[in-house]
Amino acid sequence: MVAELQLEAALAQLGESGEAGGVCEAGGTDETGVAKIGENGEIPLYCSRPGVRLIISLLDGDEHTRYWKLPDAVVDVHQNLGELAKNNGDYERAERELRACIKLAPTSVRFYEELSQVYARTDEYGKAADVLIGALKIAVLPIDCEVLYYRLGYALWQLGRLPEALACYAMMVNGGTPFRTAARDEAEEVSRQMGLPSPDMKYGDACDALRSGGVPVAPEDKVLDTIARAAICLTDAGFPLLAQDAAWMLGMRDGGDVIGAVAMSLRFGAEGRSKN
Repeated sequence: MVAELQLEAALAQLGESGEAGGVCEAGGTDETGVAKIGENGEIPLYCSRPGVRLIISLLDGDEHTRYWKLPDAVVDVHQNLGELAKNNGDYERAERELRACIKLAPTSVRFYEELSQVYARTDEYGKAADVLIGALKIAVLPIDCEVLYYRLGYALWQLGRLPEALACYAMMVNGGTPFRTAARDEAEEVSRQMGLPSPDMKYGDACDALRSGGVPVAPEDKVLDTIARAAICLTDAGFPLLAQDAAWMLGMRDGGDVIGAVAMSLRFGAEGRSKN
């Protein structure tokens, strides 16, 4: 209770002072502490890393849409309030706080995953699945995709959607998360319920099963295309350091070392030139 009060006070201070990025200047916060749209229509935006800021064009809006950079602390407070509420059994408050995080950071997948865990606590696996499917539409990094597929596999299993659940577990191949052993055990149980001799599934078969069930195969082509296009445009415009994170994200999905080397060149090559 003390922690919640302190966090709420911090959120109110952020809304009033305008420190750490100009919250008050851009629009302040509403009665629930969520950052408001600015006077000129600017939308508050937080991104967990520079690369995910580049896919904001896939969401609502067009070339005329403008954003203002939300201070990290605002989202951190909402996330911590949600975590405290979840641990205290106040799932309604937890849902509200994590929904606020998603509203402020629509391309940062970790808040979707955390919200799915709130629904899992209350056995609302349909809602959990919907949230995770939404996150997979914007997920890029292998570790993000693997965590989402693991959580979604369990939710679909509880919903009786066994083929899609088994396919989700089959997608956990290169993310490096600590869920690999648990996923294997759960996949074996799902395969037994399906009457299969083994949980093993080829990648192509897993993709077919996911698509037939309305589950994205992440990362989606449109997401990778958007990031690649942004990386090229930023480089051509003379902003290699801004392009570096996008190139690094693409390199994490490419499987080779060429794109990764490009990302390193964009970063350290630019630093070398700036020193001369």
